[in-house]
Amino acid sequence: MEFLPLIWKQHRHREDFNSCPHCEAPLRWIYDGERWLPCDEEPVLFVMHPTGRVNLVYEKKVIEKCLLYRKGDRRCEGKPLWAYRQHYYTCPVLKARRAEYVRARYEGIADKCTQALPPEPITQANIFGALKKIKEKAAAEGASRLEEGDLPF
Repeated sequence: MEFLPLIWKQHRHREDFNSCPHCEAPLRWIYDGERWLPCDEEPVLFVMHPTGRVNLVYEKKVIEKCLLYRKGDRRCEGKPLWAYRQHYYTCPVLKARRAEYVRARYEGIADKCTQALPPEPITQANIFGALKKIKEKAAAEGASRLEEGDLPF
């Protein structure tokens, strides 16, 4: 088994590689004064917005609550700025590993419940759909509140 170094959101020291060891994408290392941030090589346009869910590196600082700029998007008001995305969020291999970790945790919790794990992939819609079915079932049976064993996760 080949050892591959991990890519984190931040590193204490700058690593020796200039491309992602998992997906081979080129990296740009940005020092924010305390730590090194591995980012994608290409910058992206963004605007700051209270409902934004993207973290970006702008002027050597991590900025939260950003929206990626899309021309014509009504939420994207103001002048767009250039920033870098941390590679931790864009690497397809790391995304797959995080999804597998969540799936494994979900399966471990689901084994303790009476209901079977759904065969479809875990999404927010699937979880809310399962909760809706459980609430409807509880309402039909006249239960006033959900018990701990009623949840599939």
